[in-house]
Amino acid sequence: MPAAADSEMMYVYKGGRIVYAQEVTAVDDVQVAEDHSRLTILDKEGATLYESPMGDVDSLSFRTPAMRTDGILDVVFHADGTAADVSASQMKVEHYPDATLSTYWNATYGRYVARSTCAWNDKDKGHYRISYAGNDAFWQKLADGYTMEAIVMSTDKQNTEAKWIGSHQSGGPGAIMVSGDGKLSFLPHTGDYRWTKTDWETGVYYHVVGVYDHDAGKAYLYVDGELRSVAEAPGELT
Repeated sequence: MPAAADSEMMYVYKGGRIVYAQEVTAVDDVQVAEDHSRLTILDKEGATLYESPMGDVDSLSFRTPAMRTDGILDVVFHADGTAADVSASQMKVEHYPDATLSTYWNATYGRYVARSTCAWNDKDKGHYRISYAGNDAFWQKLADGYTMEAIVMSTDKQNTEAKWIGSHQSGGPGAIMVSGDGKLSFLPHTGDYRWTKTDWETGVYYHVVGVYDHDAGKAYLYVDGELRSVAEAPGELT
């Protein structure tokens, strides 16, 4: 079954994020309580597909808007497997589809998320790619220091490098990844690999933030808001 086009989808938004999405053909009625306290979306059999207090709903749309943030990248995933950068940079997100790559609606986080089932270190399988080659302004924002953030989970743990987010070509600015010794890591490259590492468990979602501080010459790894590791990172990004 082909993925639904944007115009065939219904989206509910809160705080600039998609909190519910459904194919239009599955929806029969959208109801708002007389006191405007609740929104209810029903299917053709009258079953409730989605229900929410109106205080948790900003808008309902049939298209994903061009949302903007203060970051230089903010990647969101869509029902059809594609992804987009909704930051002010509006970078092109190239989608390399494969049977090992899909997206699904995650009710916990209220958005579509990407799922990869490819073997670890199998870089030729499905993935997303953003190229900043020749974009000096974008590169300089990284070189002066940056924060890299993601929510990640793996059901498998092996002692081989696996990158959820990677900007590594012969080194490169940084990655949120699993290191060769099985540690959760943030890794910038300033003439050498600057590892921050911590332990982790399979089947658990982690909010991972990596910080490269150019002026201090350090790299920091935060997991679920806790500083877990600091590494010396003097020099310049390669």
